[in-house]
Parts: sequence; structure tokens; C-alpha cells
Amino acid sequence: MANWLQVIRGARGWHWARAGIIAVVGLALLAGVAAAVSTSQQTWMVSNPVPDDPLEGVADGNSLFSNISYTGRWVAFESQAANLTNDNDSYNDIFLYENYDDTENPGTRKEAFSEITLGSNASSYYPTIARTSGESPWDQPAGGGYTYQDVFDGRFVSFESTSSQFSYFHSYESDPLAGKMDVFLYDRGVSTEDYEGLTIPGIYTSPGIWAMTPANLTANGQAPNGPSGNVLPLTSVHNNANGAHIAGNPLKPGSSVYLGTDAEQRVVFESLATNLVSATLGLTPSSDGQSNRHIYVRTGFYQAGTTPSGLDPRQIRLLSKNAAGVLANGPCTTPAATSTGRFVAMVCKANNLVEGVTIPNGSDSKPLAQVYLLDRDFITNGTYDEELDYKWYLASQYVDPSTSATGAAGADESWYPSIAEDGQFVYVAFHSFAENLVDSYDGQASTSNASDVFVLVLDKSNPAVRELYLGSRASGLAGAAGNYHSYMPSLSADGRVVAYTSLANNLVTADHNEHCGFTIDGELYTNCPDVFIRRFYVSGGGEPQTWRASLSPNGVEAYYNSAFASLSGNSRFVGFSSYTDLRVDQQLRPSQLEQVHIYIRDMSETSGNPNIQPSSGYFYAFPGGSYDITFNLTFFEGDLNLASALYLESPQGGGADAAFSIISDTCNPAETWSSGDSCAVTVRYTSPDTEYREALLSIPFGGYTRRVALFGSTIMRIFPLVSP
Repeated sequence: MANWLQVIRGARGWHWARAGIIAVVGLALLAGVAAAVSTSQQTWMVSNPVPDDPLEGVADGNSLFSNISYTGRWVAFESQAANLTNDNDSYNDIFLYENYDDTENPGTRKEAFSEITLGSNASSYYPTIARTSGESPWDQPAGGGYTYQDVFDGRFVSFESTSSQFSYFHSYESDPLAGKMDVFLYDRGVSTEDYEGLTIPGIYTSPGIWAMTPANLTANGQAPNGPSGNVLPLTSVHNNANGAHIAGNPLKPGSSVYLGTDAEQRVVFESLATNLVSATLGLTPSSDGQSNRHIYVRTGFYQAGTTPSGLDPRQIRLLSKNAAGVLANGPCTTPAATSTGRFVAMVCKANNLVEGVTIPNGSDSKPLAQVYLLDRDFITNGTYDEELDYKWYLASQYVDPSTSATGAAGADESWYPSIAEDGQFVYVAFHSFAENLVDSYDGQASTSNASDVFVLVLDKSNPAVRELYLGSRASGLAGAAGNYHSYMPSLSADGRVVAYTSLANNLVTADHNEHCGFTIDGELYTNCPDVFIRRFYVSGGGEPQTWRASLSPNGVEAYYNSAFASLSGNSRFVGFSSYTDLRVDQQLRPSQLEQVHIYIRDMSETSGNPNIQPSSGYFYAFPGGSYDITFNLTFFEGDLNLASALYLESPQGGGADAAFSIISDTCNPAETWSSGDSCAVTVRYTSPDTEYREALLSIPFGGYTRRVALFGSTIMRIFPLVSP
């Protein structure tokens, strides 16, 4: 059995061990380093000392767990690198990256870095950034031409750390948790200089880290008696003996930050402490790091290094209890809250949260891990967590596609919830090994004997109306289900788009990166994991679309492993980690980077519309011969017009190499392309000699151009020498 992280490292078998997490991280902020970047660039590396410059050196440590804000302007991530800022320690730190338009130089953008945990004496992990929603109260005027979203999007970052520097208790008492994990909140701060003319009171603060579970906020004034955050991931028992654990509870943050409608920041988090609330409901300390892991919500914070006073212990509330107030009878982990906080998704190994559903046991004779959805305001009076106001739903449960009737719980484990909410619906994405969640409706039955990505859609005003979709599938209503593991989904704010990692090679045209090597269930597997996007809801009658996001600026697939997708709320940007140098287009074997790096992919102003398949072209012809590739453009959202006919150009600018030519093109620039429309262009490569050649297929729209990299190679006949 392969360790899950080997899928990221591939043949080199890299592990980023969590078992030996060491102590702490300090408090300091580094002013960002700004640089201009062309807005035409579609993929760029975030985790290098000068993020926009391909010629600069890269980070000298692994970078993972990017988490991106609604607008895509802010990206929080974790890194071991010491050369991103003036940090020379060897600890994992949390960084905040900013990407914004350069108003002084139209057509370019600026980038900046802040190291949230600069100068720490130990490591920090798992950042989660606050995301507003276009459907939330934050999309309202805030004065000065700004909206609440402008001010609060990406402002707060929760993270996990063993830092004694962040956990001052009782007038600078030393950390009573003795280096165990806790959860913290970072506020990047807002100033009147940043947002002149704002009329929102009480929001102006300096950057700082705020304590999450300090001793004076427990029920009895004592220190928390256990760590918080995803300290030790719950054990996956994966009920299917023939399957792999490759997606069995992969690493995921143990906290989720949101803003209430009162502009008060709140953090939902998991904890093994049993004294955070006064009504313990039978909580007892856990000896195995598994049992009595529960989900809490925290309101009210004080800045680390200050003496707290007058804070109400009731600002921590226990969420993992059923509608009758009875504690979940199994551990709960990896919570995810909507932008309003009304709904929280989580994984629980419990069987007393939803009535009328039998939860099957795993091989350990305990309930299988299932994904649950909690409505904290079922009576919709605007007050959360009132007595008897809870409503629980089982997300990992069969849903009849024609009647919305629910059936059996997932027959195998489900993990990694992501959540979104709009005006009418709440959406929960997760991955599951269960093969009984969907049937043959629209061909979406899962028969791959592997984990798949699903999305539950629930009508908030009429919860009996719900749908469950298979997300890890090729384009179309009846697109083929992924033929191997898909996992770790990330939803857009409106729930209509999901990003995920997959080992499948049948989700898009020309998935050829068979360059990895790792063993799963005793068999060698070579297809590298990639990051994919699935758009479920398409206006105007078009069919759902799937495309790959782990690409170079002009659509070249990552040669090595890519994973850990994080989708922006507006679905324009996706962050992910990769071992491939994706800053430039490379056909031939690129050098495998020594570290995992964070990339951002800009899927254009139209968020990936049109879907271009294949995303790049590899041409192979004998000398004097030719080879054709047809590129299909599928339009799926809104109306688009091409600015001109499609054309070929050189990667260096100017005319394209004469070896490439367009021999047919149905993409008429005079036509308005609507959802459901498609067109195609065929490019021919005629090999004039043995030289390797490159070109770009350019697809111009108003204000930006999509480009597809083309590579031409010559096939040489090789005759073996035969002895007479």
C-alpha cells in the first residue's frame, strides 16, 4: 500500500511526515515584495522568491495546501522554504500571497508576499482563508465605491500551530499545552489608507495573530486539556478489501473561517480538548488521538501577546451533537463552513446524527466515515445554534435522481468535504469509495473500484429536494466516469464548479503524462495525478464540462505530479501544488523540481469558457510527411465572440513556423457562440527536416487571447545493423 503522499512525490517516494510535528511559529509580518506581471499569463508560480519571474530561483522547501479567496486576489499556503522571505529557519510557515491589478500600468498585475509566521521557533500548518460569497451580505456597498467583499475577502486566515509565541495564557503564562497543536486566526488588517471612504465602523486593525482556544475562554478558566486542529488524521479503514487507501482521509485543514453578518470573524475547528464548553455531554480525554474528536465554533479573539479580559466562555460552542443535544457517538473531523456559517460540513464516524439511516460499520467494527451536513438555523430566524434548531443531513447517501428520495448510506468511506451556499441551495462536495451513491442515471454509476468525487445539492427552503452528482467524469451529461482515484474536491462559492485531483486518464483528451511510478495494492501505476475542473451547471442548454487545470501558460500538461486544488469563489482561479516547472511551455522532459511548488492557473475572465480539447498538440511525422490534430472548442456559459479568426504564431512572437498550418476552421469570428455551441480547428504539421519545432494556436477574444502550445517532432526510421 502506498502512502498517500507518495502520489505527490511519485517515483521518488517523498513523504512530508506529520507524525513528528515539532513545536512552534512566531509572530511577525514581512512587507510584501511587489512585481509586475502580464495579465496574459495563465499559469504562474507563487512559491518562489520573485513569484512572476521564471528566471529567478525557486523556493528551497516544499509548498502545499494553497487556499484561495473568493476573488483570487489572496492565496494562503504552507511552505518549508526559508528563502521566500528573510526567514532562515527550517520550520513550516504560513504565507499570504496577493495578486492584484496594477492601476498605474494597465494590462499588468502586481504580486506581494507576507509571511504570517515569520521568525517562529516551530512549524505551522493547514491555512484556511476567509471567503466571501457573491450571494452573501458581503456583496453590498461599504462606502467609497467598495463592497464588504472588497474589505473582507481573504482578510482572515486560520491555521494550526504548536506555537508558544501565539498562546499566551493568563498574563503571559507559558503555554500549558506544552507544544501541542492549537488553532489560530490571522487578520491581515485594514487601514483607511487602503480603503478611503469606507463607512463600515470598527474594522480598522493592524495585522496580527489572534489566539483561538486560550485557557481563560474554557468553561472553567483552565487551559485546554487537549490539542486542536487536524493533529492526527482519523484512521481510514476503507471497507473495500480490493481498493486502495490512496484517498483514505488525505491531509486537510482542521479549521474553517467565516464572517457572520455582524462582521465578527468566527472559526469552526476540531479539537481533542474536553473542557472547551461547560456542558461536556460526557466528553472524556482521548488516549488514542481518535475518539472524542469534536467540532466547535469560536467567536471573539484577542491578539497574541496581550492580556485578555472580560471575554465570554460561551463564545465557544460544540457543534458535533445531534438535534436532541446528544454528543456524536464517534469522532468528527475536517469541518468546512459556508461563507455565512449557517451550514457546516464535516466527516464523522458516528451513527446517531441522522435519524432513520443505518450507518454501516467498517473493518474495525465502528461506523464508517461519512460526510454530514449541519444546518445551524433550521427555523431560519437568523440566530444560530439555538436549542432544537439543529438539522442534520447525510451527504454521503444515495439520492434517487428522479424523486430526490434518499436511500442507503455510503457502503464505504467518504472524506474531504468542501461546501458552498447561494441564495437557494447549499452544496457539499466530497470524495468517496462507496459505489452505491449514484446509479446508472445518465451513465454516472461508479464502477472504477476507486474513490470518486460527488456533489450534493440541497434546496434550503425544501430540503426534501436534493440531487447527488458524480463530479469525476469526462465532459457531458453522460461523460465517462474517471477510471481511477479522484479525490480532494474544492467548490466555487456558487457550488456550480468543482476542482479536484485525479489519477484517472480518461477525463480529458490526450492525458499522456505517464511519467510517475508508485505502487498501489502491489501494482505499479504510472499516470501522474492532475488537477481537473468540472462545471456542473451550464446556462442556455449546454452540457457540463470537464477540463484539466494543471497546465503550463499555454496548455501543456504537467509532466509530473499535481494535486491539492483550491478553487476561487468566482471559479476564475485555481491554486494547486506540482513538481513540474509550469512557468514555461515544455514538451520534452522538463527537470523535476526538487520541491513541490504552488501555482495559480487563471482560467480567463470567462472561467474556462470555451473548453479547448486537447489543451496542447504533439505532432509526430516522418520526414516530408504530415500529421493533423483537431482542436475542439465547446462553449458552455454566456455568449462569446471571437475578436478575429484563429491564427498561428511563434512562441517568441511574430509569424509561426511554416511547418504548421491551419487546414480547416469552423470557428467563425462573425458568429456569436452560445452555450452548447462548438467549433473545431484542424492544424497540420509537415515535417521539413529533423529539427524540433514549436508554435502557438491563438484564439482571440475581446481583451484576452487563449493559446494552445504546438510541438512538432520528426519520426526517424532506425535500421538495426545485421552481421553478414
